[in-house]
Amino acid sequence: MTLDELALARVEQHVNSALTAVRRVLDTTKNPKIAASVDHTYDDKFTLLNHLTKLLQSSLHHFLEVLGLKASEWAKLKQWHADHKTVTIRFEFRRKCDFLRKATREVADDVKHVTTTTTSQTPVESTSTRTETTITKVTEWFWKYSVDYEMIAYADTNIDEKVVLNKCTPPLSLELKTLTDSSPYPSNATSGPFEVSINWLLLSDHKINRSHELCRTPSNNPEVKEAIGFVENISCWGSKVAQTFEMLFGQSNGIQKPIDSAMLQCDTIFSPVLPILDNSGSPGQESLWVSSNRLLEEQQRSVSEKIASLSKALPTEGFVTQGSSLVLVITQSLQQTCQQFVGSVDYIEGMLRNQLIKAIGKELDADDFNEYMEYHHRKILKEGLVKNLSHAVRTGDKNPEGIIGVSREANGRPITAISQQTVNMDPISFELTAASRVTISGTRHIHTWLNYNFGSHTASQMFFTARARQFSSFIIIAGKLGPNNSFLPTASIIVRNKDELIIPLELETIPPPKEFKKSIESLSPEQKKFASAYRAMQLAGTLCGICVVEVKPQLEKVLNLPKDSLTKEIELTEKLLELIIKYNISTDLLSFDSDVDIPVSGNMEDSCTSHKLSSVKRHVEEVNQMIEQAKKEEIREAEMKESRNRKPKARPSSEWMYSLDEEVMPDREMPDINGCNRDFSFDDSSSCASRVSGACIQPARSLPKQQQQQHSPDQQNHRTDCSQSAQNILDLPMILEKRMEILDPTSSLRPTIIKIGDSWERSSQKGLLSPPKTECLDAKQLTSEHNKCFDLLDALTKSGAIPVEDVNFHILLSATHCFTNSLMETVYQDNQNPIERVESSTLIIAPTVLNCSTASLLLDEHVVRVKGHSPMLFESDLKLK
Repeated sequence: MTLDELALARVEQHVNSALTAVRRVLDTTKNPKIAASVDHTYDDKFTLLNHLTKLLQSSLHHFLEVLGLKASEWAKLKQWHADHKTVTIRFEFRRKCDFLRKATREVADDVKHVTTTTTSQTPVESTSTRTETTITKVTEWFWKYSVDYEMIAYADTNIDEKVVLNKCTPPLSLELKTLTDSSPYPSNATSGPFEVSINWLLLSDHKINRSHELCRTPSNNPEVKEAIGFVENISCWGSKVAQTFEMLFGQSNGIQKPIDSAMLQCDTIFSPVLPILDNSGSPGQESLWVSSNRLLEEQQRSVSEKIASLSKALPTEGFVTQGSSLVLVITQSLQQTCQQFVGSVDYIEGMLRNQLIKAIGKELDADDFNEYMEYHHRKILKEGLVKNLSHAVRTGDKNPEGIIGVSREANGRPITAISQQTVNMDPISFELTAASRVTISGTRHIHTWLNYNFGSHTASQMFFTARARQFSSFIIIAGKLGPNNSFLPTASIIVRNKDELIIPLELETIPPPKEFKKSIESLSPEQKKFASAYRAMQLAGTLCGICVVEVKPQLEKVLNLPKDSLTKEIELTEKLLELIIKYNISTDLLSFDSDVDIPVSGNMEDSCTSHKLSSVKRHVEEVNQMIEQAKKEEIREAEMKESRNRKPKARPSSEWMYSLDEEVMPDREMPDINGCNRDFSFDDSSSCASRVSGACIQPARSLPKQQQQQHSPDQQNHRTDCSQSAQNILDLPMILEKRMEILDPTSSLRPTIIKIGDSWERSSQKGLLSPPKTECLDAKQLTSEHNKCFDLLDALTKSGAIPVEDVNFHILLSATHCFTNSLMETVYQDNQNPIERVESSTLIIAPTVLNCSTASLLLDEHVVRVKGHSPMLFESDLKLK
């Protein structure tokens, strides 16, 4: 059971115990019950709260009358309020401790000594008694401890023109005695003053204004909030006054005659503020309400009875007197009545909550809402607009190399998004090194979706997932879109051979446009410029780019092989990737020479493909032979070095064998093939050895700068011509910002920055029979993977000389609708339908990406309904265009 449920249970328990007294004062034709047990309408809840507010006002007024407020004084207070003055009740408690006298007295202490003796001559025992008296002089100091208090009302700060409600005359006093000359209490001390404004109590009308724009529910409206604010203040005031008297009565223990503590409790005073209805009445009718006059009369009767019992049982002198005890009991009753009002308000709100849960069958949370909105968007938007954000990594109609997607949870199902696809995107470029750039082109996908924040439940993270099939590989490059048709990578990785990758996407909301403009209104021009410039960067950060590059098509291109020729060459592809990724072998050493004559036999196309593949296989084999030979040389040198450093002894050469995963010895240089008479010669004139001038194992970035920077004039002209199209993509956040400002009246929709997280997770298999191994990639590992990925791209593009085509470039754009409360509280407390709010926010975002009108997105049967709750979406279509 939650704390809220416990609080409601306490209210129900209190009401059920009070119903006996209620039935006693009502007619026998009435059947009062707690509100949840009586059939009623939604409007009846508003009426019930109006009744409770009137009962609260009348009860508190009666308590002030008991404390000493007269009818004429009440009229004066109301006049002050009518004159727009602040009326305050003030309570002040003063204590004095004065020295009276010093006295010395003698205290006698009688001590008896009894002695028993027995002699051998006489067996009879004899007893003698001796009494000694000790006289002690005791010096005592006597003090007069007196207290007085005053309760007044005054207007504004004019405390001189006051109305005295209650004054202790004469002061209460006790005579105290001490054994030292130190005063038991300060000579002068004051508690307070305790003050509270009672302007709310002086209002004549507290009826809920249901036409007010801030009126949400019976418990969430300006009138009830004002009432709760007042009762919290006056309850706090009453608590301080009561604690002062409780402290005073505690100081009288042992001095004044003991008083039954039950006399100082307020549990016998009836409180009329109860959420009850007449079960014999009809919903929506006057007969449903219990008579307020009867309830107030019962309260007055119980207060009079309490006053009589105090007058009969308590003395007129000392601290615990009739007057002081009455102040304590009434302030306690005041607190109890205020607590019952707050509990009744919470109870009515709890009724709404329980009825809603009963109607649905369970208490919903943000995850349930996500599930519903996916269903809802598919229902109201035209077919094909809403899709799972999951894409196959493939070229044309070939089998996918893998799959990518975005989910709300790691390894969860993909989210739904609204996407736009451009098949022939304008080329963009990014830096491989400081001296080379690579140009990419292909299919561009723009995905947009809406996040929901409910109170403390915030969507602060999502996940980009990628999974490769066996013997497949592709490259993931994540980053931001930059100016001038550029891409700014922040991280990249190679996904191959059943790798499963999880990349966290960190979501960070920024203030909505209206809130931002309001915040900078009073800033200086320089401060405004700074804030606006930084916000422009934040808005650019709401676009997150993820580039997916298939390795095989680019490998075929750089090796001068026909398209799709490596599709079934699994072993060759794996060897090529190992040479390029692991050993940084230049693709020039592996590619087919285009100027070599191709023998033709049978089908010319198949013959060409077969000959080219054979040539590449031969080059691969030659390079592998050189690598193995280099390893053997290193082993021999290591053996010789080991034998020189210690006594020779028989060692199997296998101890020195290196696996393919081990690094080459750092102090060993690779053999130079040019003019070398070692076992590196090859018979084929087109072999690797005859074509290389330099080391055979070298980084792919060892090409000359002239070659790295080589671009065709056509590519350069195309980048210049497409700058306007790239600018349109970069303008999306600003367009969405404008739509939010115009179409979101509540400023609940916030731009959301998407950042690539740092804690990546990868699950991989080292071999076909090996179990999957999951690892978390730290910053150092991510840097290594990024370098390895860019080395591969450098080799596949010859340092940017060859463009990368047929890529899939995914642009993620998101926004977040923020609700103040939880999902259920938004419904039963704020009286909002979150479905319509999110529906409206979705229709603000979607036309921005799709560049279309709102009506064109909706199915015809939903247009009228959406116009009803969000007409501005349709009225502003032409204006925004």
